[in-house]
Amino acid sequence: IFPLLYLAQRVTESITATMISRHCTPIISRLIAASTTKRTAAKHNNYSRHRIVLSSLRGLSSSSTFNSDDCDGYSDEEFDEISTPTTLSPSILSRLETLEARVHDMERVQRPSFIAGQYNILASYLGNNTEPWFLYDGLTDSEEDKERARAIAKKHTERDENGNFLNIGWPNYVQGILTQEEIERVERVHSEVFAWDVRAPKIIENIRQLDADVLSLVELDQYDEFFEPELRKMGMESIWIKRPRESSHDGCAICWRTTKFSLEAHESFYYEDDIEGSKKDRVAVMALLKMRFAPGSPRVIFVSTHLARNPESREQESIRLRQVAQLILKLKSFADRNNCGHNVPAVVAGDLNAESLDEIRSITSALFGLQKNTDSAHPLLWGCMDVPTKRTSFTLMRQSRIDYLMFSEPYLRLTDIKKGDCNQEAIPSLEHPSDHLPIAAHFQYPTELQVARDCARRFCDCIGHGALRRPLLPDELRAAFDYFDRNGNEKITPCEIREGLHTLAIAKSNATKNRLLTALFGEEYNKNTNLNEVDCDENNPVLYVTFETFQQAFHDSITNENGHNANDPYLADLVNAFEYFDLDGNGSLSHEELYTVLRAISPTAVDDEAIAEIIKAVDVDGDGNVQLDEFVAALVSGGERA
Repeated sequence: IFPLLYLAQRVTESITATMISRHCTPIISRLIAASTTKRTAAKHNNYSRHRIVLSSLRGLSSSSTFNSDDCDGYSDEEFDEISTPTTLSPSILSRLETLEARVHDMERVQRPSFIAGQYNILASYLGNNTEPWFLYDGLTDSEEDKERARAIAKKHTERDENGNFLNIGWPNYVQGILTQEEIERVERVHSEVFAWDVRAPKIIENIRQLDADVLSLVELDQYDEFFEPELRKMGMESIWIKRPRESSHDGCAICWRTTKFSLEAHESFYYEDDIEGSKKDRVAVMALLKMRFAPGSPRVIFVSTHLARNPESREQESIRLRQVAQLILKLKSFADRNNCGHNVPAVVAGDLNAESLDEIRSITSALFGLQKNTDSAHPLLWGCMDVPTKRTSFTLMRQSRIDYLMFSEPYLRLTDIKKGDCNQEAIPSLEHPSDHLPIAAHFQYPTELQVARDCARRFCDCIGHGALRRPLLPDELRAAFDYFDRNGNEKITPCEIREGLHTLAIAKSNATKNRLLTALFGEEYNKNTNLNEVDCDENNPVLYVTFETFQQAFHDSITNENGHNANDPYLADLVNAFEYFDLDGNGSLSHEELYTVLRAISPTAVDDEAIAEIIKAVDVDGDGNVQLDEFVAALVSGGERA
């Protein structure tokens, strides 16, 4: 019914600006103008829509692409009599077909992509310079003032014997530490920088400049009265969920550009911060989005979340780990309920309040591996990559990276990064309205061949170089096998391995190639000259491997403790996880240590019997404790089976 505006949207959403300007800028620019200025009024009126099409085409008459004769001859009265698009002249219809063909050609070479963003906006009720963690222009970043800041923080939380706060309200908790002049300067900075009416329009401008297609906004309040209408003006729909604590007015929101995505499903949940589920303070929102006007209509699961505060606190770290484990479980069940296979990527955006994503990922992986609960975990746990955005939060007391964009590899490719810059000054400031910088990344959906190449390269890195960045999941192993199986007969010969290595451009040494061939075809292959001469004979069972053999070779490689590089990032993560469990630092894990840590971070109940089963399964030498090598061996093989 609305073919021209449909084409305009397909072009603008799927094709790069360069290609548009080269082929059809004169057409598209006018159609876009027509669609944005007139379609709202005609939203529910097909009668008017047809008029918009023709009036838009009449506007094209000054373009070199269309002749004025194509659209002239229709008066306003004649427009009112038109009820179907079949009244378009043959000349216009012919040009429409040409435009559609050009759009199709451009879509063939441009992979679907989108920009995802994350922004902690600093809630209106929390943006107060009189809070102990700000106090700008009253304190500086000098060592002396850092000591004063610690004294203020202590006084701020000081209680009497009945548990009542002793210094409630500004400026009681800074009296005797800040001078009266410093107190007045703090109040002046609040009115000039922190006040909501000062910050709100700047936050909206930051969101606009971020230009994200899907966006996580956390620590967000003022949703109904302010943000939802402002986002709608930008062409974005949104979902917002408030934190469960009554005194907390903020929450998390997912916003998406309606010209880019449609919403298929959404879900939210409150994190349970203790095993009984009685403590709840934080929230996560999940949305399944489908790309509009993109070939294949690819989908993505997008998550917005804000984890427990205080990155430096071990107690709070345990709560964050429990929250991450809950998120991995909820994400898996949400994906399963909505028929999202392994190739539907996930993007998790949020303020994680953690300075080491690697630590969170490694400990959570260890948790699921030890509990043999990998089937209920979303693949993002093992295929998670994060966008390197550098530091995102700058205050007098903290300069750190705590906001993250994480995505599923290899089913999304990171192609560009947008990161803010505050010149390392304390924020909020006159230029930056929050104590966090907005971040964004450009993602592209890869082709099946690109996914297979990535999986094949990681397979070779593991077996040929002893470098295991992370385990290959079963679907990824299958993709790697299919990449080498050049003729699709479910058998791989040494000849096909060599061809595959050549296309991957990683066979730079005979040693690498020989390690790979030996792992797949056995020691005798490289020693036997006769076998080398006929290594393309797929009828000789000595000279081909099946998928089962391929899997086994990978499993044997990653469980061989002597087969890996000391700098292997995946194994380094497991060592870090072991050190987190090793509370007394003696190099082994006792029943008590496992019980203490698992009870603190597990999203499910843990008892003595469960701990005994874990130790029995992992404790190879039977001494009642878990050593580092036993811990690593159990988790490497467990991760591979996942």
